[in-house]
Amino acid sequence: MATPSDEHEDLTSMPTPAYWSTETPWAFTLLDSDGRIETVFIMQFTDYPAETCSSGESKQVDILHESPPPPFRSAREKAYRLYGRLLVIALTADLCDVHNQLQGELTENGFVGTQIVGDMFEFTEIGKVYGVPIPPIP
Repeated sequence: MATPSDEHEDLTSMPTPAYWSTETPWAFTLLDSDGRIETVFIMQFTDYPAETCSSGESKQVDILHESPPPPFRSAREKAYRLYGRLLVIALTADLCDVHNQLQGELTENGFVGTQIVGDMFEFTEIGKVYGVPIPPIP
């Protein structure tokens, strides 16, 4: 999992929004470079430590739903790190030389960020990501 870049440094010093909770599932929509919906995830963040190839404290993410389903499962472990308002989600946390992650800002209304893929040497932004917490049904 990549560490925060200089462009995200200001987000790491800001407080995490009060609505953030590991008890609330989130819906994420991943868009490709042309703005078309590529994948929709429902995720549950946890407080459990995740096993990753990177140093630092990562926590587990459970994928409750993914549409369309992936053609194969290459990574068992999904993980996240929260640095103030910066949220980084590793979709391939247990693969040491392959990175597929979502990173961006927790805003007042949800999450706005990018999907980044790469290897140990180079990262490429492949699309935009938007996410919202799913409120409980009364």
